[in-house]
Amino acid sequence: MHSSANSTSPLENFFLATVFFVSTATFLLSPMNARGANPEVGSTPDPVEEKVKALRDKASSTPEMVEAETDGMKLWDQELNRVYGELLEKLPKEDRAVLKESQQDWIKFRDRNLRLIQLAYGNAEGSIYQVYAARAALDVVRDRVLDLRGYLDVVETAWPSTKNEQ
Repeated sequence: MHSSANSTSPLENFFLATVFFVSTATFLLSPMNARGANPEVGSTPDPVEEKVKALRDKASSTPEMVEAETDGMKLWDQELNRVYGELLEKLPKEDRAVLKESQQDWIKFRDRNLRLIQLAYGNAEGSIYQVYAARAALDVVRDRVLDLRGYLDVVETAWPSTKNEQ
């Protein structure tokens, strides 16, 4: 038996590599890292999500539920405009065109996706599908906000300070 203070067995190496891989994968694939500021993750409630939840909690009929989701989408759209503007300001001038192009492409995606949502849910039998359609539309906008928040977080926290002050 060979014993040395610096040597490890193949089984120990495998175990350490597995622990490292799982830890790294868990960190990199966590919702917080994938999406930045996910309102469903963390100890501080997201203010927009709290307002949307309050709208949903007050709704008691199908039309009120649809209205709550529609109003919630408007709140997320306001947040999208705020975060987009903040990110645009933080990016160096030469990088702003990339964000603008991305946003224009996303708007095209959003509009096409909203048409698809209406097509899919609009032909379904049962009034609850109106609520599902409104919720799916809200989620399209909310997801973009979460993406932009994530990008903003990276620019603010991980970029060299000289680059994002231009």
